[in-house]
Amino acid sequence: MGFPVFHCSNDAAGILDAAHRARADIIFPTVLPLGRRGPPRVGYIPDFQHRRLSHLFSARTIRKRDRLYAQIAKDADAIFIYSRAGAADATEFLGVPPDRLMALPFTPYVQPWWFEPSIEETIDRYAITSPYFLICNHFWTHKDHATALRAFASLVEQRKDQPIQLILTGDPIDHRAPDHYAKLIALTRDLGIDSRTRFLGLVPKPDQLALMRGCRAVIQPTLFEGGPGGGAVNLAIGLGVPAIVSDIPVNTEIDIDDVIFFRAGNAHSLTEKMIQVLDDAPPISTPSELLQISEQRLTTLGAGIVNHLKRLVT
Repeated sequence: MGFPVFHCSNDAAGILDAAHRARADIIFPTVLPLGRRGPPRVGYIPDFQHRRLSHLFSARTIRKRDRLYAQIAKDADAIFIYSRAGAADATEFLGVPPDRLMALPFTPYVQPWWFEPSIEETIDRYAITSPYFLICNHFWTHKDHATALRAFASLVEQRKDQPIQLILTGDPIDHRAPDHYAKLIALTRDLGIDSRTRFLGLVPKPDQLALMRGCRAVIQPTLFEGGPGGGAVNLAIGLGVPAIVSDIPVNTEIDIDDVIFFRAGNAHSLTEKMIQVLDDAPPISTPSELLQISEQRLTTLGAGIVNHLKRLVT
């Protein structure tokens, strides 16, 4: 569209200088404290996992994040955050008034090229058979893969004659718990589901999208997210794929029919929902329908953000 680009150094002085050269009405968003000089600005804070799951963080990291977030909140005219739950945390932990918070509503979307990768070629390349469930999370402790593995083991026991698989993708490294991935592999063997479970590690984005489009449902067992459902659920809903999602508060901000909630940390509840998905007819939506829905969602989201920003500068 011919928008000018103003390059700057990655620090407060550089950002403020670029804003001055661009004659910016507002800086949106910034992950750095900028002081109070210059135009109005919206600070960005991803989440408060270090407070809600403090046992996963060192005391030093907690102090560092607290200082950074407090300074961003002090310098900004408003705070941008991914969820209403995150906004409530910003008020609780930083004292940010609700009228200075911009909580991003759940807005899954899709792009045309997401439908280009071949489902059949991708599942053949990874030697996957249908039906299968898919988990697309990094192997971090709070993602709670263990509950999903136990739920899948129960499903396999109840549906012995059905060749169901569980496919898992994501980075196997959790620096906070280096042995976590190995423990999950061991749990898979102990549960007797290693022949039906595939740990693929990190896969190329086109492969992930094809695997998602071919699965019966995406499973999101997470115990914490900064935004509703995390990235995997956003992708799934954009693609018209059902998602089975833990009912932690941030996830319940999802208000779209393709989401089925189970009790967080409860393998029996998750098994029940997996059986429900297997017994229901898969949803059918064309790419053109999903692209139209996506455009409508993004248009609504953009208008809401613009209106909020206008209130800041008038």
